Amino acid sequence: MLAAFRANINHRAWEEGKLEWLVDPKDLLEKTIDEMARLVGQEHKDNKGKPAEVGKKEAAYRGCYSVMVMELAQRGIVTS
Repeated sequence: MLAAFRANINHRAWEEGKLEWLVDPKDLLEKTIDEMARLVGQEHKDNKGKPAEVGKKEAAYRGCYSVMVMELAQRGIVTS
């Protein structure tokens, strides 16, 4: 879930050696936590309750990243 916050990094600032968020991470987390938790929970069930396996699954990361990008897109902050 934490890695999904890469979608919230201001890429222009990053190229200048700075770390800036597009949206306050706390606000973004409040809007996305339920969906990301559901996705990670499903991955946990799919992997028969092995937490270490969930962290290694690309599907868990991609799902959380997609949730983050969708929230930013709905706010008009990122586009395809």
